[in-house]
Parts: sequence; C-alpha cells; structure tokens
Amino acid sequence: MLSWCDRPASAPACLAAGALRHSAGTSVHRVESLDSLRGVAAMVVVLCHVIEALPHPIGDVFAEPWKVIPGLPGWINTARAVTSYLPLRLTWAGLEAVLLFFVLSGYVLAQPFLRGAAPAWRTFAGRRLCRLYLPYLAALFVALVARDVMMRTVGLVPGISWMHPAPVKLIAQQMALAGGSDSFHINGVVWSLVHEIRISLIFPLLMLLLLRTSPLVCLAASFAIAIPAFHYVPQASLDTFAGQFELSLAGTLAYGSFFVLGASAALAYPAFSRLREITGAAGDAFLFLASLVLLNADGSFGPRISSHQGTMHLLEGLGAAGMILLAAGHTFVRRALHWPPLLWVGRVSFSLYLSHYVLFLVLWCLLGPALGIVVTLLTCLPVAALFYRLVEAPTIQLGHRYFGTSVRPDAATQPQI
Repeated sequence: MLSWCDRPASAPACLAAGALRHSAGTSVHRVESLDSLRGVAAMVVVLCHVIEALPHPIGDVFAEPWKVIPGLPGWINTARAVTSYLPLRLTWAGLEAVLLFFVLSGYVLAQPFLRGAAPAWRTFAGRRLCRLYLPYLAALFVALVARDVMMRTVGLVPGISWMHPAPVKLIAQQMALAGGSDSFHINGVVWSLVHEIRISLIFPLLMLLLLRTSPLVCLAASFAIAIPAFHYVPQASLDTFAGQFELSLAGTLAYGSFFVLGASAALAYPAFSRLREITGAAGDAFLFLASLVLLNADGSFGPRISSHQGTMHLLEGLGAAGMILLAAGHTFVRRALHWPPLLWVGRVSFSLYLSHYVLFLVLWCLLGPALGIVVTLLTCLPVAALFYRLVEAPTIQLGHRYFGTSVRPDAATQPQI
C-alpha cells in the first residue's frame, strides 16, 4: 500500500517546495507534496470502507456505478451512470488508491538508487521490515485483541468480517505473510502490506535490472507478466488471499509491476521536466486530464474493460504515475498539496491505513452501522495519530538505530536535475 513517510514524530514539516531537510548530517531533497498525496489516498481508502457499509439503496449508488441494477429507482441508476464517468468516483475508489500506493512506493524507493546512494541489501531490507512489518504485526495484534473484547462484551454484529473464525493457523499464516484458505478478515486492509513487504525485499534486484537494461524493456516485461497474472487469479484472491499460497504469490507478481512502473517514472522524471518546459500549461492540463481518465479506468471505460482486469489495473497504474509526476513537479499542484493539514495527514497516513478498519469494526459493534460510520469519520485521524506516536514512530527510530540513517530509501525524495 505502500511507501510511507519515514519521519520521526518530532521532525518539522518542510513546507517550501524543494526545501532541504537534514537528518543525521545528510541533506535530502524531499518533495513534501508526495506525503500529502499519500495522505489523500489513505483518506480515500477510509471513505471506501465507510461507503461499503452504507445501507441499501444508498450504498448501491457507489458500488460498480456503471452497472444498472434492476429494481432500483431510476434516479439511483442515473446517479450511478453519472458517477462512473466523473473523477468524483475517485474520492471513494479504494483499490485505485492502493494501486497509487504501490506506484508511489516504486517511485520513492528508487531515489537513492538513482542518486548513486543505494544502501546494502541488509540495510535496505532491515529498514523496510522495521518500517512495514513491525507496524503490520502491531495492527494485527490490536485487531485480535479488539475482536476478542467485542466477542466477550457486546457480541459481534452479524455481517461484519469478524464473524468469520480466526484459528491459530490463520493467524500464523498472516504473521508469516503467507496466504491461506481464508481471507484477511481480522484487519481487512493488511493484504496490501503483504505484497508491499514481499516486493520491497526484492526491490534492489528490480532496480538493478532497470538500471542495467532499458526501463521500457523492463516495464514491458513486467506488464507482460502482470496481465496474465491478474487474469489467472480472481480479484478476491488478489485482495484477500482467498485460496492457495501460490495464488497470493501470483498476486505479488502482478502488483510488482506497479513498483516497476513507479521506478520507471522516477527514472523518466528529468525527461518529463524537460518536456513540460516545451509543452507548458497545455501539456500539464492534458497530463492531468489523461491521468484522471486512466486512474478512473473502471468507470471511464466501464464494462468494456472491467472484464479485462489486468489491462484495467495497469491503465489505472499509468494514471497514478501521471498524478505522482504532477505532484512532484508541478508548482501549483505542489503548493496545493503543501497545505499544512494535508501534510499532517500524509505524516500519519500509514497509521491511518492500518488502524481505521479495526476502529470501524469496533464502533460498528458498539454503536451500530449508522452511528459507527459517523464516529469513525470523526475519530479516525486522532486514532491514527495515536498509533503513529505509539507504534509507527518507534519502529522508524528502531530502523535508524540498527540499520543506519545515512540513506533514507523510503523518503519521498526527488533526484536533482
């Protein structure tokens, strides 16, 4: 889901575009707008899960909006048809937000390799495990404790994912990042972390291939692998690991193409900047609109492409790459994303992603779906800030302590041009 801001809680935000941030004697060119973009995507995931819980027929307006459902009032089907072609749908398109996380991961993880400051694999892998795996385990533990408390006190509400059993074998599989015969229903968002961690461990090899060969060749090869992988594995198995372990590995193979896409975008950034100087505002407007259409491919092209999910997801990935390039390089977009509240949401975005689903299920059990939705939206950010302070920031510092601070592979940085 995810390449997250590697920053201790006490670090000040650098609000000026291209500002230098110093850490452990090393200066890093950091693009803060990418943190904000990550925060926006995390909020989209929250809205997606909240909207999924809306009752019939309100919730029907948002799910697969290009499909006409017989029996619904005409105005609802009209609203579905309209939202399917508008960027408005992206405000609750959770999977598209996760794909943006993957592309952004590839983009920011590639930076030290492009600067010639790539860390040793042990350092890189150790920091990524501290950055991702330890919070992953903490979120799993919190979810298990919350589930047990709800079962013993108020009971579980029918219809929520915690109604499924959670045997020790399933918990062990989740801790070992291994897909089993059940879904990640204990904390429904962690499926993406499994792919993220696996791909991060081999990312230096991917960068070696990118830098030793043509990025276009690597990108074409990854797409050629990803498209049949997406078609081979049902979407439910990709997202939730419903099925055998080999299906989850196929999912990792498919989603790895988005990391390659992000790294290729980082490699192409200097050429992109030179092209922007030639095309000017017209080129920026075209890229923005094209990126919106591609990122919204499921709605933009509807049933004509949704049945070909591999192609559809890769189009969405291209749209995400366009948005990232604009966020990194366009002055107006960067200034908009430098709004301090957005920067703060970007700082706690990983914690928000990990904690909001469990919070929602607890509130659903305590307050019911309607009030649970409202209270979740009001409290998800404070809870994320608490998770950041207690879990995320300490794991970042742990990675610094044991694996060095001279290279920051998951900082949202931009190579000098």
